[in-house]
Amino acid sequence: MRIISLFYGWLLSLFCITAWGRDVLVEFKGACFFAPGSTFKDIYNKAPIFGPEITIQLLERCPWYAFGSLDFLNKHGHSLGLETMTKAKIMSWAFGFKCLAHSLFGDAYFGVGIQKDYLKTKNYSPDVIPCTSDSGLGAIIKCGLICDLGYDLFIDYFADFSFVRVGSNQGVAQCCNSDVIIPPTVVPLKADLASIIFGIGLGCRF
Repeated sequence: MRIISLFYGWLLSLFCITAWGRDVLVEFKGACFFAPGSTFKDIYNKAPIFGPEITIQLLERCPWYAFGSLDFLNKHGHSLGLETMTKAKIMSWAFGFKCLAHSLFGDAYFGVGIQKDYLKTKNYSPDVIPCTSDSGLGAIIKCGLICDLGYDLFIDYFADFSFVRVGSNQGVAQCCNSDVIIPPTVVPLKADLASIIFGIGLGCRF
């Protein structure tokens, strides 16, 4: 995908920017996904979510950094009412800016950016299309504390707040790699993927 290619472009720029003397942080994160939205919360709440993140200083001695992250979620659940099996896969890409402030306990940061979520669901209910997928674009707010562990290693205690909606009122979804017009008796793919994520990242500073 195009956005995945952009993410790997960030990996390539990591080595170039490091040579220029910028501060670069690479980490792998693990967290718990909490969904405030009522429907998604009742089915898929408290799911594990994992992924890498790159944070690159924009200028020397500058508190502003650019970040790029890629996260994955895979969660089984049961549909409301009929209690049939359902499964959701979410892939999230985020890009934006952070401001780091040095403190006695570590580097505290606050950041904002854009986030694109890709959602794929598999359902076994007679009133829902068996396999649907769609994507949505929204915003993300990040905050956390980076603590030095020595030897250029660090631990990142973080919280992310994202605001993304997937689907529309048009009654059209992507089903099994082809566009399908959803009949009036079938529920369209719509989801509020707004989330609160609490977790820990472990990484290396260059």
